[in-house]
Amino acid sequence: MRYFFHINDGKDLRDSVGVEFASTHEARLQAVQTAGALIADNAHQFWAAEEWSMVVTDADNLILFMLTFNGTMAPAAEQLIRLPQHFLPQIGIPRSGA
Repeated sequence: MRYFFHINDGKDLRDSVGVEFASTHEARLQAVQTAGALIADNAHQFWAAEEWSMVVTDADNLILFMLTFNGTMAPAAEQLIRLPQHFLPQIGIPRSGA
């Protein structure tokens, strides 16, 4: 069966070619591996982006499964970002680049 891996990261990137897999299990494994590679390759943009997703369909565009990703800063982490860099070692956090 042919599976199509569509990406939405604020833009719709449609897979018009697809990939043949013997089972949905194999396609699900490939989806996770591909999503991981996309995150790794675009790590510098990950936190700036809105939620993004990978939707996997069959040739009739029937949605078979979906992966969604969203990086969310906790309020405590947002407060740490606002702290002066010289204060961080005093609370047990090394300075950036240290």
